[in-house]
Amino acid sequence: MDDFKLPTLMAQRLVDGLMGGYKEYLAERKQKQQALTISGAFAWTRSNFIDSKISQLFSQDDTVDSQIDKAGYAWEYLQFIQESDSDRALIIVKNARQVKRNFNGATASIDKNNYLYRLAGINNTWSAAGLLSGKPTDRVVQLELALPEATTDFEHLAEQVSSNFSKFYIVTYEVDNVSKMISDIELTMPNQSKMTLSPIQNLTPLISRSQFQINSEELETIQGDQVPDAAYEQNTLFGYEINTDAENEREAGAE
Repeated sequence: MDDFKLPTLMAQRLVDGLMGGYKEYLAERKQKQQALTISGAFAWTRSNFIDSKISQLFSQDDTVDSQIDKAGYAWEYLQFIQESDSDRALIIVKNARQVKRNFNGATASIDKNNYLYRLAGINNTWSAAGLLSGKPTDRVVQLELALPEATTDFEHLAEQVSSNFSKFYIVTYEVDNVSKMISDIELTMPNQSKMTLSPIQNLTPLISRSQFQINSEELETIQGDQVPDAAYEQNTLFGYEINTDAENEREAGAE
């Protein structure tokens, strides 16, 4: 998988953006708690802070650009585009629990209108060559209400991504349920035919080298959050998830 790994500096910037964006998000949550009687809705802004910080750190890098896209009807996120002489890669950053619930090995229940499924098609050349392998994760059947505007966006996206990019990466991160600290960051490539994630590069060691460090006092702001971590990153306002594994149900309850 070495051929698919990102350059060291780029990998560190992605981690710095994750840590720096999360740090700014925590500061904003604290400020809103002090200023407003009720501020729980700001929990859903975390990914905006992370994407924005990554974009800021890459603003001086001529090989990386960013663009806003939509996942479904209203959820905006940033796509990062890495250019080289022979390669054009698309990179997005997502909560690990959410992504693994889409790429869970359950090919029989694929929602082909899901934007992650569409984007995963970029990697079909590598999958067909047997270069991407992965293990299915939590088996979850995800049901979404289709909206006309979302369908149009998906069709437009499908027409462009297949020809414009040669690789599609998802940088996944996990937030520890107890400490609320970012505990794991990994570079992955989705396999569309198997609906699995192929691990490419473990970025977790780069957390300790980041210019942005988070202390326990900063994390106190969100210690009382009761919503499962991945729920803060849903890509549709109309999503429902059904766990088919009893163990997953217990795990979801623990979150």
